[in-house]
Amino acid sequence: MSRKAVLAAIPFSVDFQVPGMDCCGQEMEDLPDLEDQEEVPETPQPVALRLCTVILEENREVDFEYPVGLFEIVDGESVTAVAVILVSQLESRLVCAFPFSSWNRIAAKRVLPAGALLRPTSVQVEFVDRASPSEETVFLQKVWLGILPAEFESLVAFDSSVEQVDPDIPFDNRGPTILPSAAALAAAFEQHFAFASATSGEPRRRGTPK
Repeated sequence: MSRKAVLAAIPFSVDFQVPGMDCCGQEMEDLPDLEDQEEVPETPQPVALRLCTVILEENREVDFEYPVGLFEIVDGESVTAVAVILVSQLESRLVCAFPFSSWNRIAAKRVLPAGALLRPTSVQVEFVDRASPSEETVFLQKVWLGILPAEFESLVAFDSSVEQVDPDIPFDNRGPTILPSAAALAAAFEQHFAFASATSGEPRRRGTPK
């Protein structure tokens, strides 16, 4: 069959459309301008809490790039986000670190809700600036270390879709990248909490022999 015969066998039609009309001659409604449409924020991608600890549970290695989560306190229509670091597990419970300004032995001065931190322990640890290539020690500063009750775990969130969280109450007011050293947090956990668990092993750096 010739090319002309093949083309002749293909159905062919041309639609002439008047501007402002659809193919049936009906007036079309004006479409909204794309620039005027409200931008829909990305859906957060939550991460299981026990995958976010400084001391990794499966091999007891220290994660020097540990993630920082948010402890969200809802009060009516307002939400206060407090930075939180999950250090390790203690008999299936999470031991976490909070900014020193978020908790106080005087209840009226606390930001965290009552009962949110069990066995609160004030520890002084080294801080590093993650924005600095060398992560040199900035200074020594206090944080609260304690056990997070199971009923408060739902208030903690880690979002893998963002690189850096921006809490209302950070660990240091100079910026969210100034954080406790992972090694210092691991050492504080071992000193104040690990003795309570007979199965707890010494955390080691990644790549060190067992």
